[in-house]
Amino acid sequence: MDVFSIITGIISSFVSVVTLILVGVGLRIWKIQLKGENTFKLSLDVLRELKMTLIFIDDYRHPFYSANEIDNAFRKYNSGRIPDFMNTEERKLAQKCAELERWNKIIVQFNIYTDRILRLAISINNYDIDLVNDKRLRDYLIEMGWNRSRKEFADEEREQLKFMNKEERDKLKEEILDINKVLLINNRNDDIWGKTLEQYFEEINKRLRVYIK
Repeated sequence: MDVFSIITGIISSFVSVVTLILVGVGLRIWKIQLKGENTFKLSLDVLRELKMTLIFIDDYRHPFYSANEIDNAFRKYNSGRIPDFMNTEERKLAQKCAELERWNKIIVQFNIYTDRILRLAISINNYDIDLVNDKRLRDYLIEMGWNRSRKEFADEEREQLKFMNKEERDKLKEEILDINKVLLINNRNDDIWGKTLEQYFEEINKRLRVYIK
């Protein structure tokens, strides 16, 4: 074998090794880039679904329901039957249907958010990414659900108001005020519960900005 063939073989082997190294580095960079793009998209999705959930919560906490909203909700939960708004009991039922419809929208949206935050947590290997002051979004919804149940009982008691003594009426009034701090927005400046939710979003937003560049 002449010198030229030996040198050519060495160069060929060297090029092959370099090519393999470059391919390996290229694949690694591609995987890192792909992971970064995936985390970027997941972070955007999480923020969007979280914000949408909070919007639905905000809608729920506003006490105003349009006649059209009440009518549509009643028909949905009563096999398309048209409500008789002249009937007091049916009017109350229609109002409850509208409230239930807003609540169900929150739950559906929350489930979408839960899926997105879990995907992100797996991607970045951080399962406390949504934990703020020892609370997750589901804890706020559990609190809302608990107060919805309390409101059901309070509404039933309120119907017996004329049979109560002053102490019982005052106690019921305090309980309703406590319930409304969570379920209703009467004045945004005094809405401590709502501001806590806003702070929750701000903290999650700040954390995810690391992945959104």
